Amino acid sequence: MSRRRGVAMSTYTGRSSGARGALHHWFLDIALAVAAATLAVEALNNTRLGSLLIEAERDLLSRLLSSVKLRTIAMGYNVLLVYGWGHAVTLVLTPACSGLYAYTAFTVSSLVLANVEWRRRLVAAAVYAPILVLGNIVRILAATALGVREGLHAFRLFHDYVGSGLYLLLYAVLWLDWLYRSLPYASSHGLEAGEQ
Repeated sequence: MSRRRGVAMSTYTGRSSGARGALHHWFLDIALAVAAATLAVEALNNTRLGSLLIEAERDLLSRLLSSVKLRTIAMGYNVLLVYGWGHAVTLVLTPACSGLYAYTAFTVSSLVLANVEWRRRLVAAAVYAPILVLGNIVRILAATALGVREGLHAFRLFHDYVGSGLYLLLYAVLWLDWLYRSLPYASSHGLEAGEQ
């Protein structure tokens, strides 16, 4: 701040300070993380690797459903017909509905955050993101079993609303837990993983 003719003047340096500046910085980091995750997911979806990963998820779902006495027929790299308890359900695995989307979004968004140590970023990819993939498989298995037992309306209700809501809640809880444990505040207050 400088004084000129009795008037206080301040100079803007382009840097915010205090809590407002920290919030602004974190908002920009998170916005960048969301943008990077969206670009990474779209790039992955349009490659042969994305198709191979969806096919692998289809095969895993087929094996798991067969273990509970449901019959499955693979009808394409991303289509699975499931029947056996009175009704039939056709699963069409899309990138947006697969665990691939959540895994990529979680991993990329955690890698982009600037104020987090690299070790903690890799923990997000190695620990938290696979939990999301497992959660998505459980969601699809539950929706399919319910649909084969009760009909297509039950499948749609669980898959589109109940299962998706629970999955979104799981994503938010994991993201906030990882973010909280990764912030400098957590390590200075003994709240790192396993130190509660």
